Amino acid sequence: MSTQSEHDTPTVPAYTEESEIQCSVSPDTPTEISTPENLEQCEDTYVPESSEFEPEKNMSTQSEHDTPTVPAYTEESEIQCSVSPDTPTEISTPENLEQCEDTYVPESSEFEPEYANNGTFYHRGANAFSQSKISESKEESQVFYYNSEDYLPTRPSCNMMIAKNNDYGSTATINRDLITRKDIPFMPCDIEEYNEYINNTPYYILRLYGYLVNGQKAVVTVSGIKVFFDIRIPDNKSIGIFETEIKNILVNGKNDEEETVDMVELQIEHIKAFPIRGYYVEKKPYLRIVTTNIKQRKIALNIILEYNSKNEKKLETTSDDTTSIYYRKVAREYRIPLSRWALITNYEYNSHRVPYSARSPLCEHVFYVSINNYRSVKDPSILYNSYPSQLITHDRALVIAWDIETHTTCGLEYVPVARYKEDNIFMICITVHWKDDPKPLKQICLVDVETVPDPNWITIICGNEKNLLKAFALCWRALAPDIELTFNGSKYDWPFVVERATQHKILDWMVAKMSANPRKKATIDSILRWNYYGGVGEPFYKDFFHKEHIHIKEDKECKKIKNRKGIEIKIDSDKDFKSTFLKIPGCVPIDVIVCCKKLYPKSGKKSLNHFLKINGLDSKIDLPIKTMRKYYTQSNETTTPETTENIHKVAEYCIVDSRSCQSLMVKNNIINDYRDVASIAYVSLFDSHYYAVGMKVRNLLGVEAWKRDILITMISSGKTGEDKFPGAYIFPPDKGLEDKYPVTGLDFTSLYPSIIMNYNLSPEKMTLLTKEAGALEKAGEILHKIEFPFNGKTLYAWSIRHGNKDNKKGLYPSVLEELLNKRNKMKSQLGILGKIKEYMELVIGKIEEENLSVVDAIDYILKNAEDKEKRVSMNGILIPLINETYEKFIVEYNSICFDYTYLDLKQKAVKLYMNSFYGETGNGLSPFFFLHLAGGVTSAGKHNIKLVAEYVIKKGFGIKYGDTDSLYLTCLGTITKLEYWTEMVKITMGVMEKLRDNVNSYLRLKNKSTYLKMAYEEVLFPVCFTGKKKYFGIEHKDKSNFGPTKKLFIRGIDTVKQGKSQLFKTIGERIMWGAMGVNNEQSLHKIVKEILKEAVSNPKQWDFEQFIKTDAWKPDKNNIRVQNFIKRMRKKYENKIPDPGERFSCMVVQSDRFFDLKGNKLKLRKSDQMEFVDVAKE
Repeated sequence: MSTQSEHDTPTVPAYTEESEIQCSVSPDTPTEISTPENLEQCEDTYVPESSEFEPEKNMSTQSEHDTPTVPAYTEESEIQCSVSPDTPTEISTPENLEQCEDTYVPESSEFEPEYANNGTFYHRGANAFSQSKISESKEESQVFYYNSEDYLPTRPSCNMMIAKNNDYGSTATINRDLITRKDIPFMPCDIEEYNEYINNTPYYILRLYGYLVNGQKAVVTVSGIKVFFDIRIPDNKSIGIFETEIKNILVNGKNDEEETVDMVELQIEHIKAFPIRGYYVEKKPYLRIVTTNIKQRKIALNIILEYNSKNEKKLETTSDDTTSIYYRKVAREYRIPLSRWALITNYEYNSHRVPYSARSPLCEHVFYVSINNYRSVKDPSILYNSYPSQLITHDRALVIAWDIETHTTCGLEYVPVARYKEDNIFMICITVHWKDDPKPLKQICLVDVETVPDPNWITIICGNEKNLLKAFALCWRALAPDIELTFNGSKYDWPFVVERATQHKILDWMVAKMSANPRKKATIDSILRWNYYGGVGEPFYKDFFHKEHIHIKEDKECKKIKNRKGIEIKIDSDKDFKSTFLKIPGCVPIDVIVCCKKLYPKSGKKSLNHFLKINGLDSKIDLPIKTMRKYYTQSNETTTPETTENIHKVAEYCIVDSRSCQSLMVKNNIINDYRDVASIAYVSLFDSHYYAVGMKVRNLLGVEAWKRDILITMISSGKTGEDKFPGAYIFPPDKGLEDKYPVTGLDFTSLYPSIIMNYNLSPEKMTLLTKEAGALEKAGEILHKIEFPFNGKTLYAWSIRHGNKDNKKGLYPSVLEELLNKRNKMKSQLGILGKIKEYMELVIGKIEEENLSVVDAIDYILKNAEDKEKRVSMNGILIPLINETYEKFIVEYNSICFDYTYLDLKQKAVKLYMNSFYGETGNGLSPFFFLHLAGGVTSAGKHNIKLVAEYVIKKGFGIKYGDTDSLYLTCLGTITKLEYWTEMVKITMGVMEKLRDNVNSYLRLKNKSTYLKMAYEEVLFPVCFTGKKKYFGIEHKDKSNFGPTKKLFIRGIDTVKQGKSQLFKTIGERIMWGAMGVNNEQSLHKIVKEILKEAVSNPKQWDFEQFIKTDAWKPDKNNIRVQNFIKRMRKKYENKIPDPGERFSCMVVQSDRFFDLKGNKLKLRKSDQMEFVDVAKE
């Protein structure tokens, strides 16, 4: 900005030991424990539990947001070497850290372990052996007993796992660098927003939880952040008069909570910047309203918005994010990393100068740093000079996966319900992993009855459910995870744990132990309101979760007692998943079922076993739920070798389920994918999992806009989107089977992003005024005219063409072009890695097939290469590996596979952003909604697809079908019917390559740029078009595909749609394959008739399972068939009714009733014949 750097740090008094320290958390921040409505009414003050420390008179740790924080950590809670990080005395220095053995010290030497006959250690009572004395080898099992103390009899800590797993010398390097105050790499994972009180004034700070290169947990407090929003000064107003008017509005105004602005600490700055809407040669003046914290900013902004709602002349606000999640705005303005490697410089570390509010009981390292000294690492390879590369690429986020087993006394046929006091959790199993490794570092089984121990995991017997939950919290504290995984934990595990902990009145105690936040004490009520996202189900605690509280109410008193809403996670365009979880500061919760649903949105099944099978992973242990409950019932009645062995089977089942969560995450590289998506837009890992791509695109645009001195609004336009502008152009399909000439798809490459780049479609490079367009043309600007019908009239706009000059390219085209260049570079690297991967797989296949050595396998592959060019390529890749052992060859192959998958995910993340730009411009609820721009994109798309169609028709090609960005063409008259289809496909490929090049030359000539291009993706032959967006055929890409590996290319045919029965899919596939046969002489109609006849005449080929189909019940959708079915079932099977939005299995059965009681023939609808699967089976 003109008068002040956009990254200027507000004037903040330097921290002194005499300063008052106070911390707060944003109510919407995913990591906090906070009360948004009462955020200004801070009451609780930290009271040190040790008499050795007395805080300064001004010092307190209370929340700006009335944050109900966790109880302070006490020395009694856990004994550690060195100084407890929670005590406000000096935290250990790096020298001390090297000497610190993370072990539990017994309080009494009188304790002796008991030995079972099998040689297993049994540890009873509070005073157990130190972990350092206990073997964790597979030769000895470990069993401990927990009796409700504030510490565990064993400490499965993160530091011990780091010590036991090779850290490649990174810990020593970190300690040396800390002593000399060198820059420290840090990977952020979780975020909290705070206030730090200095001289009684609250200043906004960020608190970032993450880890260092070796995996040790760290917390970084970032200060010196400017908090503000902007108001544009009208062209007809002087700056002085307008500033006075704004001050008067702020002084006299109140927000909807009757709060006023603290004008003493508020500052107003004069800046100049470009508006996001309209073409301007010079910057426009703005007032920057600067506050010290987000509470005051929110009050001031709400007063301005309230003024706008009552006046016709609106004040134009920018930099005006209205949510309480301010950290995204901070990240985009300062370009600080929230989900990739950062570098901490010029920091305060683990000393008296670090405010107590910055410390954490779960974090080994505590940093306090200015915003300008927290920087992004653009190229992580620069860290290789100091740290092992494998710890940079495979960074050590600590992941725990956990699962619960429950029991009910109501009978084996009933599902346990948390609100029933008689039902209970009897087992919790935890597996601990590094982010990229499915192999567990440690496995833990918490159980409330006796069990046979196992050398593969630690067993802690807790005696009852209350102890079980407390032990779970203490395990969490000892491990200090960065990420936690459950499978369908939103629907079962978290609600069950929270409700049972609440009934036992230990929820506050648990959160205190689990939280990485050392702030004031939180009550059960405050945790349920602000940390328990989406409290679902029946009421259980002081009627806290009455369903009517979920509905929005205007009454302010009702708002204050309403629990925090669950986050609706977007699965696809019409499907959401309501996520429920207890947010623990310092850890990001992820429900793996959400990840699987996103990966396989059309999957009709949602079980863990189903997704394991899809991914080729080991399945769950086959142990029926009823059998497990039977085992537990027997164990409660008596303890025998048989009952303990049975509980061991349950433990193995639970451990495998937990471990499977991590296996799915690693198999699909999901965490790395999330972080790649997040890092592009400067958002967090939490944001990446829980929020749709629209929010990320908005933040990404905000990053580039800020860099260009363009100010944007983040307030939604509020358009409903009911009125639609014309969509894409579709060429009607030439229906029927095509088996004479191959059909080739000619596609535009990223059509809509290319149109935006080509025509410079960006709000600040467009005008809607005819007069202004004329003036621009007279000034020598080249304009692109936009014209399209809308609501019975024609809309016009003009964009200023950039002429391929970088300084004239708009915001949207520039961001898209940068993304495109990144993606092209990654795809180029991906091609190289793909070749290496392909050649190494040939070697591995030959080794496994013929039991050859690596040398012999490579020699065989090279001698049998298809051509000389390929042999040369193989030589360069395989010869350097020829002397490797098989084990090392596999290690190298796995490394290549990881790099390939990781890079592929990155380029897909970039593609996701590029393809989402157009969606934001046409989304009426987005602040970037711009009807003329969105209409300009679709109208340009229609123009160019017609342009290409005219060109190819003149060239003698036939159009079989066209849709949006694709044309399916035949080479009529240029290719004769050859003896073999293979040769026809080969000829077609050559012809289409030439046509593609000619079309691109034509587009370049017409558009005067190279942005709009077409590529042919595949040849389809034979192919059948059955309707708009419905066709199938055999796909040929690099070469003909008529061999045994051929597969169908299907688009829009109902057999691939979700919910269809296997019977329907099987018959459909038989029809399609029948039409695709080389020797087929029948028409499509005759093929259908014969296959249907055979299916009916031979019923023994179909079993019960093949008739099962799935459907989804959505109460707000007018699906009459499903609605009628659910209405009928509700009268008979209330307990079988699915949750809204959930899929259910059913089948259509033949009714045995054809007439009513009066003898009238019944008109049975499909919904009258539908039944749930288990009912139909009876």
